[in-house]
Amino acid sequence: MLSEKFTIHIKLFSVLRSVIIFSALFCSCIGNQSKEDRNKDSSFQIKIDQNKTALKKNDHSLDSVFLEYWLGFVDVVKNSNMTFFNERSLDSIENNGKTISLNEFNGSYFRKVFDSVLRSRLDDATKINFSDFEVDSDALQKYNWTKVKLTNSVIKQAAITKSEKDPEGQVIVVLEFVKTERGYKFCGWKEFGSGSTGIK
Repeated sequence: MLSEKFTIHIKLFSVLRSVIIFSALFCSCIGNQSKEDRNKDSSFQIKIDQNKTALKKNDHSLDSVFLEYWLGFVDVVKNSNMTFFNERSLDSIENNGKTISLNEFNGSYFRKVFDSVLRSRLDDATKINFSDFEVDSDALQKYNWTKVKLTNSVIKQAAITKSEKDPEGQVIVVLEFVKTERGYKFCGWKEFGSGSTGIK
């Protein structure tokens, strides 16, 4: 009888020990996975912070609200996320000197303007210069932005050096943004330089 009880206790102890070991291993795996996830999140945040720091260093006047918008805009363009691109754009776009609808821009010009070369420059702080362009109220009328309530008459410009060694000369693309009651919106683009593509 004593032997049977001892045997039962031994078996129970073995089962209990297995449960404890399994639990410890399981918790360890969960802990490691969470740590990996945290490391990924941390790396992503570090990359964003580095881009912010680089852009700020390049242009001290860049306000934090536009900076947040810009980083989101770059991510949207690089991933061709048209739903989010539409949310971050006006219904009418100044397409290198001609006003067109956002739908027309998306269908005929998005991939031409945001080609692989320009996309590679969008998060390179050494290739971008930001500036504010003050526009008087009369001049704003030509942009056909009557459906949008602007919070000021300033157009934010991001001048991106697309090509420095083009056989036909330097090419600079200027992206333009306005601040509305719903945040910043992409409103147009221009291209300058003797080596420009002439997209119209």
